[in-house]
Amino acid sequence: MKAFLWDPWRTAKAQPERKAIYVNDRCCTFGELIDQVEHFRRGIGALGLKDGSVLGTDLPPGPEFFALTLAALRDGYGLFAVSRDWSIRSALLAQAGAVVDITDESCQPNHIPCLSPGELHIVGAAPASQTRLPRNGGARSGYLVFVTSGTTGQPKVVVRSRPWYSYRGVAVMPKYAAGPGNGPHIMAFPAFHLGTIGPALYALQAGSGVVVQHSWTAAGFRDLVDRHAADSAYVTTRQLPDLARDAITPRYPIKVMFTGGSSVGREVKRAVIEVFGPVVHEFYGTSKGIISEVSAAEWLRRQGTVGRPLRGVHAIIRTCDYECCADEIGNIWVQYRTIDRGESSPAYEDTGDLGYMDEDGYLFVVARTSPNEDSKLGLLEHLIRTLPGVTDAATSIASGQEFITCYVEHSQDFATELTLQIENLARSLGIPRPNIVTGAPGHFPRTPSGKLWRAQLDSPQDVS
Repeated sequence: MKAFLWDPWRTAKAQPERKAIYVNDRCCTFGELIDQVEHFRRGIGALGLKDGSVLGTDLPPGPEFFALTLAALRDGYGLFAVSRDWSIRSALLAQAGAVVDITDESCQPNHIPCLSPGELHIVGAAPASQTRLPRNGGARSGYLVFVTSGTTGQPKVVVRSRPWYSYRGVAVMPKYAAGPGNGPHIMAFPAFHLGTIGPALYALQAGSGVVVQHSWTAAGFRDLVDRHAADSAYVTTRQLPDLARDAITPRYPIKVMFTGGSSVGREVKRAVIEVFGPVVHEFYGTSKGIISEVSAAEWLRRQGTVGRPLRGVHAIIRTCDYECCADEIGNIWVQYRTIDRGESSPAYEDTGDLGYMDEDGYLFVVARTSPNEDSKLGLLEHLIRTLPGVTDAATSIASGQEFITCYVEHSQDFATELTLQIENLARSLGIPRPNIVTGAPGHFPRTPSGKLWRAQLDSPQDVS
């Protein structure tokens, strides 16, 4: 089947009572959502902002957040969604070049105008804003601004390229199980990250509702799938071990489960596929754009792969000195799709990940790298993830120190055996005996996007 264009205005016109956003016990329809979008469009338009200006917001995922996002996309503004949990929120807003901050909390000292959603409505209702809005929005579509996870240091703002065309919704692809004929999408990890916002926003624009799960439990996720007859969902690689461990299949057969964001153990992913069926669809990318994707069936044939680069994306594996051959580990460098590249972007950019490509062009991600860190540590991290019971791992050298620490989350009580296995792996790679810190899944600090927070891992911990 060919893709077809769709947008939420079309859904609101055809099915105004169709449910659009569910948050806890709250729900709004597509008709109500688009009314909210139009209020925001008038309010933003009355501010007299320049075309392409960046709007900052910390509104939690819900009706107001998605309405603001759609308004920005429709009328040619950038939207920078930043978690209110970030201690450097003000600095990130400045880095993104935001000119106004839309928040429902007390105004922060951002040195930019601050408005609540209610105040934005009032601005839009003033006589000066009664001019008719362009039927098709801005001359060019708006765009999203993201922030990196900050796993190896401070998060950084990443401005994605602005499309040259006007807003026109999305091309609805049947394989993503979104559209007017499909059930809602579950946003099981409501963080401001490309991998999380992207699938939810896509589903909404395609005509599916979005269910926001603000408090994660595996049982709660399955309840939402059954209660809403959800056809798609996004879960992080951190949440996959919970689903694999409990091994309780929803009564309603979900059609596609998206995941991505960091490396996932092969044992964990196999277990999730066994529980939910061949519906797990993995994405690999960075805050700048999606690099590859792989279906469950394709992954089972080449376990560990994140798929081939998407059309328009080119990937190479390099060391400091040369381009690697097939199956040789090095740094993953990528040339993104034109839509994801800035005008001044280099031809190829370092993703910050170690990996390799096989002879057929399938990409395998081994580990995240840190500046000036030995690539052997990344390989050790990769090998640790292949050990039975391990759900996530990170290796680190504390600032000013020479010793290596391995942080390992595992789902079984065999710390002594695990320690010996890790020591043997390190020895085989010529790495000095590391300190090993273990814990249950979820034990170590995570970034707002769900990744192990390497920058915070070297605080005092109990060493096993």
